[in-house]
Amino acid sequence: MKKILCFTAVTLATALALPALADNTPATASVPLQVVGFKGNNYKVGITVSVAGGPPTLVTFDTGGEGLHIFASQVGNMNLTYTNKHAKSAYTSGLVYEGTIAYAPVSFNGISTQPIPVLVIQKAYCMKGKTSCGAGSDPNNPSPIMGHFYGELGAGMNIEPSTGLYTPLRALPGNLGTGFIVQGLSSSGGNLILGLSQDNTSGFSTVQLNQIGTYPDGKPVFDDKGLTVDYTIGSFSENIRTAFDTGGDAVVNVWSDNTASLATKGKMVRPRQQFTANLPGGFNWSFTTGKNRGFNAVVVAPPKGNKGEEVNTGISFFFAYDVMYNFQDGQLGFKQH
Repeated sequence: MKKILCFTAVTLATALALPALADNTPATASVPLQVVGFKGNNYKVGITVSVAGGPPTLVTFDTGGEGLHIFASQVGNMNLTYTNKHAKSAYTSGLVYEGTIAYAPVSFNGISTQPIPVLVIQKAYCMKGKTSCGAGSDPNNPSPIMGHFYGELGAGMNIEPSTGLYTPLRALPGNLGTGFIVQGLSSSGGNLILGLSQDNTSGFSTVQLNQIGTYPDGKPVFDDKGLTVDYTIGSFSENIRTAFDTGGDAVVNVWSDNTASLATKGKMVRPRQQFTANLPGGFNWSFTTGKNRGFNAVVVAPPKGNKGEEVNTGISFFFAYDVMYNFQDGQLGFKQH
């Protein structure tokens, strides 16, 4: 059943109708998202942040990750407190960040959180055998990743297991911390809408997520990677757990044992196959497969170790749909561009 997001009077309905809070914090705000193209028609999404009063800094925007990771060279000293916890984050691209957990305010266009945990990166390098991960040649003096990015903003709802980091977006003041919308994303850019309102959530179909834990402040953590979607690709048909991931490849990755009819494992699905992804109550996404990364390219591979079968939509899904993340009610919402 198609559902439209609504809020009860005891939660957000009254607050969301206000143009601003009493302390002049706006109820909603818009932050530009930058889409950077790379050789081979690959794409990465970026967002500009400032940490501890440091300079405006472009980092990747990754709904598949959790927490802010930023180069030490870009961090200021305003309300900054280092801990004695050394941490490491590794990515499927082979990129590894190492550094120290610190507490610092994170700002978006001048709107700032209270000090929250971030990973201050002191080393960045590629895993052995992954020389094309985008890191520079000197791990101890990191250069911008892929020549553009000084870290990553993980925007997913979960908590990063190895570091305890979580997205700064839920720590924003007032209504701004209720959730966000990735809006109008294309190869030329898009917008991140901060704070959910009756106006900006209108027209979204929403699905409920399962609670899987709590944040340090006691509020619930929801599983934004646990939804199962019905996929049909040519003669292949299966229901698979799915991650909606702006930080993924510019292809739809399908990890399953049952895709032999589509392509050799690790290869792109043959062109002219009908692709359909259906999430009841959420969306029905379809296209004809091809080799146009970000739009109709699909790659199949074996399941990923103990994670089992999974689909990562990559940026392709966000080029077709606006996606809403509701921290308060534990929902994802979808609206076709």
